[in-house]
Amino acid sequence: MKKNRYISMFTKFLLAFVLLGLIPLMLIGQFLYMRLSSGVEAVMVGNASQMAANMGKNTEDVIQKYDAISKYLYEYTSEDYTYFYELLKDTGISAEERERLIKGVLYNMLSMNTSVENIRFIYDRIYNVSRDSTKNIDTCKVLDAQWKPEPGELTGLYIMQTHSESNYYYHSDRKVFTLARNYMDVSDMKKAGTKRLGTLYIDIDPRELEVLEEGMDLGENGRISVIDSTDGTCIYDQDPEKIAKKDPELSKLLDLMQEDSGVCRTGAYIYAYSNVESAKWKVVARLGRQDIRGTYLDSSLFLTGMLSAGILILGIFYGFSSYASRPVRELKAAMLRIQSGELDTRVEIKSHDEIRELGQGFNEMACSLQSYIDKVYVAELRQREAQLEALKSTIRPHYLYNTLEVIRMTALEENAEKASALIDSLSRQLRYLIGNESDQVTLEEELRNIREYFFIVRTRFDNRYELEIDVPPSCLRLKIVKLILQPIVENAVKHGLRPKKGEGKVRIAASRDDKLLRIIVMDDGVGMTEEQTAGIRELLRPGSGEISEEETAKVPGGSPELSGGAAVPERSGHTGIGIKNTYDRIVKNYGQEYGFQVTSCEGLGTIFEYSLPILEDGAC
Repeated sequence: MKKNRYISMFTKFLLAFVLLGLIPLMLIGQFLYMRLSSGVEAVMVGNASQMAANMGKNTEDVIQKYDAISKYLYEYTSEDYTYFYELLKDTGISAEERERLIKGVLYNMLSMNTSVENIRFIYDRIYNVSRDSTKNIDTCKVLDAQWKPEPGELTGLYIMQTHSESNYYYHSDRKVFTLARNYMDVSDMKKAGTKRLGTLYIDIDPRELEVLEEGMDLGENGRISVIDSTDGTCIYDQDPEKIAKKDPELSKLLDLMQEDSGVCRTGAYIYAYSNVESAKWKVVARLGRQDIRGTYLDSSLFLTGMLSAGILILGIFYGFSSYASRPVRELKAAMLRIQSGELDTRVEIKSHDEIRELGQGFNEMACSLQSYIDKVYVAELRQREAQLEALKSTIRPHYLYNTLEVIRMTALEENAEKASALIDSLSRQLRYLIGNESDQVTLEEELRNIREYFFIVRTRFDNRYELEIDVPPSCLRLKIVKLILQPIVENAVKHGLRPKKGEGKVRIAASRDDKLLRIIVMDDGVGMTEEQTAGIRELLRPGSGEISEEETAKVPGGSPELSGGAAVPERSGHTGIGIKNTYDRIVKNYGQEYGFQVTSCEGLGTIFEYSLPILEDGAC
C-alpha cells in the first residue's frame, strides 16, 4: 500500500505566502522606496519651514504682548495721579511712600502674565519686584548688567539675550530674557521723545516659548531653537541646558542664514529658519537626514503601493484558500446535519493533513454522541422508577410517627411522664426534620425545634445546661434555610459545654436592619485555640472542599471535630451536617455575600455570627 505523504495546511499556506506574497511584495516595496525617497524629503523640509515660520510669527506675537505690558506706565492713572510721571516728580511725598506706590504699579504689571519673573524700574534708585519674594537683588551687578541705550535708542523696545538671573540676583541661576523700555518725560509733548525719566526692565521665563512648539514633531534627531542673529546665543531650545549659551552648531551657519527665511543643508542635518525681526532672533528647525529616511516607510504613497500589491495577492490567495478549505466546508455541512438530528452522518476527507485528522475525530464524536443519547434514554427510565420509589417512601414517616405516638401513650399509662415527654420531643423533631418538604422555614420554627432538642439535652445532663433565646417578634416571621442553627447548637453542647465539666449556657440572639438578619449563637464553653479557629475559617473559605483523612489527622486529638462548639464535616456520620455543610447551604441558597463568621477564645467560649438576607414570610 502506497504511503501518503503528510503535508500540513500551515506548510501549504506558508509556501503560498512566500512564493505568491512575500517575494513580489519585497520587489514592489524596493521599487516604491526608490521612487519615494526624494519626494518625502521635500515634504518634510517644507513642513519644517512652515513650522519655523509659524513659530517665528507666534514669537512675534509673544513679544508684542509683552511690549504692550511695558507701555502700561504710560497708561497708569490713579486717584492721586493722572500720569505716572506725576508720581515720579511729586516732591511732597517721602521716599518710602514713593517706593510703595511705584512697587504697587510694578506688581500690577507682574500679575498681567505668569511668565513674567521680575520687573525693575531704575529712576532715582532701583525699584524691584519679583514673583519669587525670596530673591535678593545685587545693586552693583544690576547697574553693570542692564541695557545702556545709545542716544538714538531712547524710544522703542529693546530685547536682551537670554541670560542667568545670577547676573544681578544672589543665589539664582534661573534663565530669563529681558525686555527693556525707557520711560520718557511726556509732561512736555515737544520734548517727549528726548528726555528720559527712567528705564523699565521685564524678565521673562523663556519657557513661555515652549508652548509655541507643542505639536511640532521633527523626529528623534530634530529640534526647534530660537537664537540671537548676531552671535548665535540660544534664546530658547528644547534642551534646557543649551539656553543662554552660544550654540556652536548654529553659530557656524549664521553666515548662510542671511535671508528672512530659507533652508541650509549639511551632511547630517537640514535646517529651516525664519527671522523674528522685532527681536533680531531666528527660529531654526533642524531635521535629521536619518529621520527623513525612516519616514519613507510611513508615507501615504508607499502605503498605497503596498495596498495595491496586497489586493493583488489577496485575489490569488483567495483561489488557493478556496481549494484548501474545501474539507473544512464539508466538515461544517456534516456538523449541521448532526445538529438537525441525523446522528448517523459521517464524513470522508481525502486530504493528507490536519483536516483529515479532524474528520476522523468528528466521526468518532458522532459515534460517541449517538451512544450517549442511548444512555440518557435509559437513565430517564431509571429516573422514573426512582420517582415512583420516592412516592412510596413518603408513607414510611407516617408509620414512624404513629409508632412513636403509641409508645408515648403507653408511657403515660405507665406514669412514665419524663419518658413520655422525651418521646414527644423526639417526635416533634422528626416531624420538623423529615415532615416538612420545604427547605425554607421561619426563624420561629427553627427556634422551636432547637427548644425541643435542648429539652432532651437538659434531661440527659441533669439540667446543667441552659438555653437563652433573645429574638424580637419582628424577626420571628423571617424566612431562613432549615437546620442552619441546630447543628451549631448541637456542636456547642458536645464540644463546648460537655468538656467544661460544669454548668454552661448557649445563647441565641437576633436583630435586623434594612438589609440583613443577624443571628448570634454563642456558648461559654472551653473555646478554641487560634490555630483551631484558623482551621475552621480556612475550611469556610470559598473554593475549599471537605478535608481529607490526612488533613483530619493533623487536627489536635486526631478527631475531625474541633472543640469550642465547632466540628469539621466528616465524609459520613451525624456530623455531616456540620459547620462546612451548613455554611455551604447558606451560600448556595443566598449567595457568597451571606454566611457566618467564627470567633473563639480558649477558655471563654465560641461565637457564630450569621449574616442572612431579609425574607418576609410568604416571599419567594
